[in-house]
Amino acid sequence: MFSYIPNNIHFRTSAYIVFAFFLCTLSLRAQVAGPAQKVTNNVWGYTVGQTLGQVTATATADTASFNQGLLSDPAERLQGQLPGVQIYNRGGNPNALPLFRIRGLSSYSQQQPLLVVDGIAGASWYSLDPEDIASVTVLRDGAAQALYGIRASNGVILVQTRGSAFRQDTLTVNYTGQLALSTPYEGFPSMDAATFRQAGHWDFGSSTNWLDEVQRDGYSQAHNLSISGLKRGTQFRISGNFRNIEGVLRHSGFEQANLRAYLNRSFLKDALDVKVNAAYTHRNSQLGFPEAFRYAAAFNPTIPLDAANAPFPYNTDLFGGYFETPGLFDSFNPKAIVEQNSNMGLVEVLQASALAQYRFSDRLSVQARYAYQDQFNNQRAFYSPQSQFRGSAYSPYEERRGRADLTDESAALSLYEVFVHYQQHTDKLALRLTGGTSYSNTARTFDQLQLFGFTDAGLLSNKEISGYGDWAEGTYRSDTVSSGWSEKVSAFFGQMHLTVKDRLHTYASLRYEGSSKLGNDNNWGLFPAVGAGYELIKSPTASGLEQLLVRASFGVTGALPDEAGLSQQRIRTTAYPNGFVDTTVIHAANPDLGWEQKQEFNIGLTLQAGKLRAQIDWYTRTVSDWISSSFVFNTPYTNQNAFRTTGLDLSLQLTLWERPGFAYSTGLQGTTYRSVYQETGAESASLLVVPGNIYGTPVVVMQNGGQLGELAGPQFTGTVDAEGAPVFEDLNGDGVINRQPDWFGQPESDLTALGNGLPALDWGWSHRIKWRSWEARALLRGALGHSLANMHRLRSEPRPSDGRSAYNLFQSNQVLENLNAYQFSSYYVERADFIKLDHFQLAKTFTPKTGKRALHLRLSLTARNILLASRYSGVDPEPVMEDPGTTIFGGTLSSEQRTPLVAGVDRLDYYLPARQFVIGLEAAF
Repeated sequence: MFSYIPNNIHFRTSAYIVFAFFLCTLSLRAQVAGPAQKVTNNVWGYTVGQTLGQVTATATADTASFNQGLLSDPAERLQGQLPGVQIYNRGGNPNALPLFRIRGLSSYSQQQPLLVVDGIAGASWYSLDPEDIASVTVLRDGAAQALYGIRASNGVILVQTRGSAFRQDTLTVNYTGQLALSTPYEGFPSMDAATFRQAGHWDFGSSTNWLDEVQRDGYSQAHNLSISGLKRGTQFRISGNFRNIEGVLRHSGFEQANLRAYLNRSFLKDALDVKVNAAYTHRNSQLGFPEAFRYAAAFNPTIPLDAANAPFPYNTDLFGGYFETPGLFDSFNPKAIVEQNSNMGLVEVLQASALAQYRFSDRLSVQARYAYQDQFNNQRAFYSPQSQFRGSAYSPYEERRGRADLTDESAALSLYEVFVHYQQHTDKLALRLTGGTSYSNTARTFDQLQLFGFTDAGLLSNKEISGYGDWAEGTYRSDTVSSGWSEKVSAFFGQMHLTVKDRLHTYASLRYEGSSKLGNDNNWGLFPAVGAGYELIKSPTASGLEQLLVRASFGVTGALPDEAGLSQQRIRTTAYPNGFVDTTVIHAANPDLGWEQKQEFNIGLTLQAGKLRAQIDWYTRTVSDWISSSFVFNTPYTNQNAFRTTGLDLSLQLTLWERPGFAYSTGLQGTTYRSVYQETGAESASLLVVPGNIYGTPVVVMQNGGQLGELAGPQFTGTVDAEGAPVFEDLNGDGVINRQPDWFGQPESDLTALGNGLPALDWGWSHRIKWRSWEARALLRGALGHSLANMHRLRSEPRPSDGRSAYNLFQSNQVLENLNAYQFSSYYVERADFIKLDHFQLAKTFTPKTGKRALHLRLSLTARNILLASRYSGVDPEPVMEDPGTTIFGGTLSSEQRTPLVAGVDRLDYYLPARQFVIGLEAAF
């Protein structure tokens, strides 16, 4: 049993007043079809100004530029559309959250950026349906992010929903429906049964395509119905959404229902304005077992699907009628994995907020916000007592056969904010001031239970673990975790915007913030920001330039660890059946544990010339004081190490043709950066990948001056010796091949850099053509300069020394038939540059008359991921931005295995990518 409650954060009682002086401007543009009108709204949470982008680096996408298709996650709307923003979900697992990177790695211990939905900081992605999003603004640089302080280093994403974004004066009903077919990509070049048999490998007499046994075509659908309008002075929008997504892995996907409501009404002769938002999401997921793809590529293709077809006497009941190879290392029947076992999940999110603004005058107003969000997640994995995969079917102890893994998580967020706005305008000056305070309290619980000897999968339908003793009698509990704690964040903030002669825009902000996740002696910090922009050209000139703006900004932000309790001592207590109790200190307390810090300087240029708009930003940032440990028991988490990132973001928007009945516009987004270790706390290189066999994986080290994402190893000469071992380059010429990983960078070492797992360039190129009632949209995107260490080839290309393999092998032109040693080298590191047609959509709009009102209909056909150009031999060339860890022999991944400093290792566990074909209907009346 393990439980802890962190000490409460020590809040200051004295008022903290912040004054700032300089101004910013921010431009939000929405392209809206129909009678809806864009309304000025407080999407920033604290700022009433509309031109922040003229001082800092921001990027906005709206309904006119969102990616098309039936999407499983709202973030997919943005992929390839915004400069400086990298969004990847390798393989496209519908149950996996995509990985966000804003200008590269910005935090060691905080994985995702801060999400702000209609002003609610810390909102859940699950509270959003893609159809309810009106616009998304990403704060990319430190100055823009600093107003969100201690949680902003990994970026801030501001989402404005349709209800709060558009004003609809007449009653309008909108419906959007989509039907989709997903077809999986080709798998790895594994041998078929005939080839495998002909090569003289172990033959069990059958012919089975294991990939076909675990994959499928996925049929998905999504429906959205909304009603909006103005009734008796109340602006409202109510929407309902339903999504049923099938993955291309059997028994994977989810079914989700979402409701969202928005109300806005003014009182006291429009002096008081009240906005109310509410949302509810219920999601049932079949998480499935992506490991089945891994074993489908390696399982012997001559093994029969059913034990009844075994070529020798076989106990057909032992594994539930499936043929297994219990004596073979890390070998499982992939069909049995997906059919005998289940892996289910539930997500429920209730979200509500109210924002009241009272205007004392045109100059002075005060706002107060209250928000509440309650999220519950559970996961229920069941492994049959007849399952070789994690079910211990071959165990000699019958009472231990069968297993259940149960996890419950809950988080109840309460947010309170009050802020005051003041503005003053003269002929030459425009001044805006904001000051306020914010407090949030998140009550969390985490319960985990692992049971052996569990046989009744039906019992796992219980929503919560509590009371498990009533229905899990007779099982053996191997692990029980129960914990509850509270996470508090409190802040005082202020900002000032000043415009001089409508040309010089200056800005400054300061946030003073503390968190209970940090040590008691170091849980408050200051996060300042300043910025200025000057419009060298503000009106059309003879040269064709309409605007030329230069800007510079600097900001300091922080990051908090995703995991709580790191500043305190953690103890693990193990109770054995014989009564013995063992207590182990996992990590010691550190009252001085602070936040991770990022300091960033940005220089930008914005240019408008006719129908061309260009924006370029150069930045340099230092991320320091990572929260990490040495992974040695009884040592504390500390702040250590630093790296510097320098990069460039580019955005071009061009309307090439615009005439009556025809328009063509295009946009190009690009991101490039380089991250270098600055402080590692050690004179020699530190090994970041420490598997059981260090010669069978890439060497990834952290050393001063070294690049993040660098992969190292021996250089393969292209020849194989008489014993079947690869011959490596003797780089230092001493006559000895030294492959010791921790010697990398030393004169004695023969290891060298083989590539970098991080892209040198991410880009997206969008197109939009309108001709009369027809419209076509397309997005090309890609990444250049990154490499992938193909661990699948290392496993399945070397031939066994005795000429007979019990595992399936790859068959391709690059296979060296005389190579039989499993030794990692440059031979397995491949450049993975790719170009992909992300989506193509063709649509036609109809406007038939139905009485007094026109009916707006739009029919569309969309194809996603249909074209891919890459020389990478794996199934997915997209970058591996961080390492999730590895598993063998049916093990499971945990968050503790995540290594954000390791990139480019294409592990054996994967999800097969898919093409998608969608037919859509939109109707408004």
